Order: sequence, then structure tokens, then C-alpha cells
Amino acid sequence: MIALDSSVWIERWRRPALAAKIDAAVIERGGDLHRIVVPATVAFETQRWLIRNVEDEQVIDALAALLDRHDRVAIDASLARLGALTSVTTGLAHADAMILAAARSRHATLLTYDSDFEGIPDVVVLQR
Repeated sequence: MIALDSSVWIERWRRPALAAKIDAAVIERGGDLHRIVVPATVAFETQRWLIRNVEDEQVIDALAALLDRHDRVAIDASLARLGALTSVTTGLAHADAMILAAARSRHATLLTYDSDFEGIPDVVVLQR
């Protein structure tokens, strides 16, 4: 399975020319474009970006609905513990650690544009 970091979703919407490259990265790693892991933190970060940067409420709703069609990972006590352990072992900040923990909870590889994840197992840092 594949999880997409908020940086990937946002770049996909900001720069549609990257969509094919992102789709290829998902498929190359055995992912299903119709079943992406979406950690709750990613849903929050992408929707916050949409609210700040997109004026059309219908577009915001449509893109938020797109996230809902995938495999959402809610935050619970178990994921919070895994996130804390991930933060301690990797040095990642809170949000990044929670995103990675959610991906790992689904045995998913995380795709991101965020260089803070460089060198961490189960993560692929994409180049723009």
C-alpha cells in the first residue's frame, strides 16, 4: 500500500502537471491509485491548505471528498503511541511522526516531497 503525505496532495493540486509523475510513483511501488492511505493529519493539513488557498467552496468540498474515498487512518491511543515512538526514534516533529506512524500502521510506503523524511525506512522522498 501507499500513503501520500500532504506535500504530495498539495503539489498534485497546485501543479497538475505533476499528477502523472505522482501516479507513476504510486504504481511503480505497487500501489493502487484508488486505495491510498490518508492519515488524519494529512487530511487536516491538506484541507487547511485548501481553505487558505482556494476561494471556491465547491472545489474545496470536492477535493476534501476525494480524500474521503481513500483509506483514512484516524488517530487513536494506539496510533498516538506509535507516533510518539516514531518521533523519538526518527527525530521527526509531531505531525510528520504521526503521518509516518499512520502509514506504517497500514504497512504502507509513504511518498512525500518533504526532505525531513530523507533516509527513513518505508519513505520515498520524491523529486519535483
